Amino acid sequence: MPTFLQLQGQYCRFIGENDASSIDAVGKALINDALKDISSRFAFECNKKTDTLTISSGVADLASNFDYSHIDRIKVYRYDGTTKYEYSPVPLDNFSAYSSSECVYAIDFENAQLKLPDDVTVSMDYYSVPADLSADGSITNFPVPQAISRQAAGQYWESIEEEEDHAKLNFAIADSLTQQAVARNMELKAYRPFTAYGGRNLGYTKKGGSKTGYRR
Repeated sequence: MPTFLQLQGQYCRFIGENDASSIDAVGKALINDALKDISSRFAFECNKKTDTLTISSGVADLASNFDYSHIDRIKVYRYDGTTKYEYSPVPLDNFSAYSSSECVYAIDFENAQLKLPDDVTVSMDYYSVPADLSADGSITNFPVPQAISRQAAGQYWESIEEEEDHAKLNFAIADSLTQQAVARNMELKAYRPFTAYGGRNLGYTKKGGSKTGYRR
């Protein structure tokens, strides 16, 4: 798996620089933004987590890195001996209609909490937002690392007026690489296409082409 330094080197080559030593804080931020963006659109297994949550007074806090982009893929369950009880999602505004004997849950987005009608201990499978890469030696286990550096390069070129072709090329390559990884993982059901690259304003350029810098 590549290190953050290797991703920096790829990014620099894609924007016409010689080596990773020329990268600045903006470039590093773009790489991390690209990692998070691709992860929010495709639910790869490397971002899948399982937490044990103890419900108290009907709620438990969600993990700080919980990725709401894949809310439809979470699973809540518990075991009583050898019996597995799986919980079904219900709307938060209708949650009070359910009794403590029913296996349902709701997500409180405002307070970042899981709500259950009974105080029990459950397991939750969910997808996490990848942590920022910071140290040069940091390793990412993302299955298509070059897609990250390609998309970061696309975001760089998109922030520069009259460089739309460079941006489109890098976005297209990033998309192709990601789709190839998706195809390889189809049997494991390890992906979820969310949106496409084409025609998106990622926030680095205002409509009309003026430079706005990178988006945090």
